[in-house]
Amino acid sequence: MKKLSIIIALFVLSACTQVSTVKSTPNAGSSKKVEDNVVNNSEKNVIKTIPPNATAGRYGDRFPTISTLTRLDPLLNQQFPVFPVTWFVDSWSFDRNNKMSMDYGVSFITSPTCGFYGNYYSCSEYVYNHSPECNINPDNFNSTIPFQFRWTYGGSWAVPSNPKPFGNAEQAYSYGYRSTGSAGYGSKTKINGKDPVAFMASDQEFITNSDELLGWYLGASTKCAGYVCDMYSGIFAEGFNRIDPSKYPDARGSYTSYSQNLDGTPYSGGRNHGSSINQAFDPTYRMSIPSKGINNKSILDIPQAVPSMQTGLLADACYKQGTTLTNIGYPGSSTEFDSKKINKFGRTPNTEHYIAKVILGCDANKWYCVNKLNNRPFNHMVKMVADDEAAGVGRVHNSGRTVGKKWVDDGYSYCDVKNPRYAYTHLNRADGYSVAAFNFFTGCWWMPWDINQGYNGRVVVGNSGYPPNSMACYDGALGFINRIYQKQDFGTEQKSLIEVIQNAKYRLHESEISYDGGVTWKKEKAQDYVLNMTSIPQRQFITPEGYWGVYLCRPENTEALNCKLRVSFNGQYYYQDITANMWETTDYDPNNTPLENLPNVKKQFCIVFRKL
Repeated sequence: MKKLSIIIALFVLSACTQVSTVKSTPNAGSSKKVEDNVVNNSEKNVIKTIPPNATAGRYGDRFPTISTLTRLDPLLNQQFPVFPVTWFVDSWSFDRNNKMSMDYGVSFITSPTCGFYGNYYSCSEYVYNHSPECNINPDNFNSTIPFQFRWTYGGSWAVPSNPKPFGNAEQAYSYGYRSTGSAGYGSKTKINGKDPVAFMASDQEFITNSDELLGWYLGASTKCAGYVCDMYSGIFAEGFNRIDPSKYPDARGSYTSYSQNLDGTPYSGGRNHGSSINQAFDPTYRMSIPSKGINNKSILDIPQAVPSMQTGLLADACYKQGTTLTNIGYPGSSTEFDSKKINKFGRTPNTEHYIAKVILGCDANKWYCVNKLNNRPFNHMVKMVADDEAAGVGRVHNSGRTVGKKWVDDGYSYCDVKNPRYAYTHLNRADGYSVAAFNFFTGCWWMPWDINQGYNGRVVVGNSGYPPNSMACYDGALGFINRIYQKQDFGTEQKSLIEVIQNAKYRLHESEISYDGGVTWKKEKAQDYVLNMTSIPQRQFITPEGYWGVYLCRPENTEALNCKLRVSFNGQYYYQDITANMWETTDYDPNNTPLENLPNVKKQFCIVFRKL
């Protein structure tokens, strides 16, 4: 009996009622089946218990209280969140029960004007220079907000004009130095002479010169004690406006000099370039600023510098595969047409597979940060609101002509009740869950961003049955964050997913899956989820202690339900069967329907969490 209990404790699956475990030696011709065990799911699927929100912005008080997990950061020598989530959405809804955002697992609260807004209290947690009611001199003030949750917005230069705030590396350095903006936390306490801010992010969309970008990072890191991030810095020279296989490295870790179509052929619509990599993030590229005493510096000399990338969303991508949109397009323009049937698959899809696009951003940037930048963090600013285009028409300027890129402001004039077909569109609950999940299961920091929160007078379309102005995608995100804090019983110990990831090896596009029972194995990249409608988006990690975590999803409900997974650990392969009855739902289910009784349309995600 003792031996049997030990075996049962070794193999536990979260989110599944049936576990089939097999291990074998890598590259061996056969595998030995160890045992099948039936175990109880010890993690709670919280999102399933949360009804759809009928009021815009209502999400903070709808979830159980958790405590954001931090660890001692080896670079900062300070506590820092294990899974940094920078909530660039709104913050006032978190304090409806007098709780802080950290009580829901959200690391940093942000707004476009300051880093301490909504549920932080003036004269205690923060003070403004222009807040006479506090009667506090910022030079003698120290915020009660712990260092690990202090964030500041380091200014913005997001609109092209002349002159720029800087035109060379020296000016960019000075601008970065001024960007920290931590006066609200007080200046009384410094950390090694620097402002006591854990994370500073800045919106510098038009730094295209590598010396300027490195100069900005050098200036910001000289002033800020924590990590610094240009939200639009971008490791890759060309953006992620499309799923481009060239963003994946080859077997030697090199990149092609041209953009690619989904099938790997050269992309005629792109430009050829000598390197896919932004020079500022090439470790071999160096620059100097003699007036600042900076000589021959590279990105490796700025360990606090965090690369970042925006993954934006086109409105069509919010609608499910096969949906027909009608009466769309700017009236009277060449883009107007009567209907469009959404197709996200094949070599010529007519809109984006958004989850595949998110996976590309995670895979490509995390791989580069780990393998080229000494395991540096990567900040992924993934939007869950479609503000890049009016619904169904491609990117449309307010003149009615289609252009390659547009500013968000161009769409505002359409977003009112008179023109509801131009309303912004949010992802649904399940996709919000998956966006959060893929950032976590690939080791990326996550910055949800949404300038159109739905409560500020603009129309935001809720799809998949949710009410207008729905914030269902953020319910999904908070549901996932809560999930990774839920303890799972491994017999001899209890662990949560977030507790085991500190030294995880993220498999990224090396994650292995089989659709034929283990006869053949695939390592699927982002484009594979577009080219094959039955491929299941999934990503895996493994820890030195043998914790194996996997996330799988079916974003369009066309993907397969059955597959087999494997991972190599200590010289052996370990296997996991995924069956149709293992999938969970994000849909509200007050009756808690057993997994095996869920209809296929509700089978949206599966989480594997095992100790090998």
